Amino acid sequence: MKHFVLTAAVTLIVAMGTGTTAVALNDWFGSGDLLPYAIYSTVFALFAAFASAMVYEGTKGLKVWMAAASAFILGLLFGFLGTFAVALFLGPWMGAMSVPVLQSWCIAAAFTFSAAVLLRRLPFSHRLLMGLVGIACAGVFATVGFQPALSLASGNQHLDVYFYRHVPGDTELDVSEAIQDLDASDIDLLRQTGLRGKLESRGRFASNNTEWPRAKAILVFTSPSVDRSLLPQPKRCTIAYVQEGGGFRHVPQDAPTFKRAMRIEPGPRGLNFVVEHASGAQSGADLDP
Repeated sequence: MKHFVLTAAVTLIVAMGTGTTAVALNDWFGSGDLLPYAIYSTVFALFAAFASAMVYEGTKGLKVWMAAASAFILGLLFGFLGTFAVALFLGPWMGAMSVPVLQSWCIAAAFTFSAAVLLRRLPFSHRLLMGLVGIACAGVFATVGFQPALSLASGNQHLDVYFYRHVPGDTELDVSEAIQDLDASDIDLLRQTGLRGKLESRGRFASNNTEWPRAKAILVFTSPSVDRSLLPQPKRCTIAYVQEGGGFRHVPQDAPTFKRAMRIEPGPRGLNFVVEHASGAQSGADLDP
């Protein structure tokens, strides 16, 4: 019984610590979600305690370090399955949670599953302490690399979109307003469009909930009249989209893109710009070309 209580308690502590830290690093945005997260994490910790006992029994035939490594991987899998189960129960509300449930629960279960194996199979010694430190370091490493790895696997990215209006002229392209937003490589890309005259900023839009990988889309409007358009999203790169005729040309033309689109379409207050996320969700903003 004491193993069950200890495992559940440690799982809950690690889950709450990981989730709270993530919210704190995001300037406490969504801190109101910590209470429901704590409730669901308590239930998760109880199930994790049962699962940890099963993992311990199932890995007895392995050498202790192989058993600990296997338990760590099984803990990651258990965290994924637990998050999936809650997502099925909560529906769309799960996607609105500001606490990274998947990351926190995977790390919590992985740590407690593997730590339980070491604590029950090794006597108190330097080997045990070193093993626990190693598991903790693996947990920290997994915490740091979890979201980028998940983003790469799912095709998620942080997308920055910049809007500019082109004012024709005979001089070299004036990008003084763009310099405030873009870096040197982006400015070089704008010069490759062959446009002359001046660019006027029309705002910026940021999409998605990951910091890496990142991509940029630079939309240049040459006319206030814009047809409904579907633009493929840049895939971890920067693409300039220049309005031309009834659509947009891409610079560079061979840049990698995703199948999911950025859409320009009529709305109740003019034009809407809509971005399709890797998760299937959408976000957007009003557009004033």
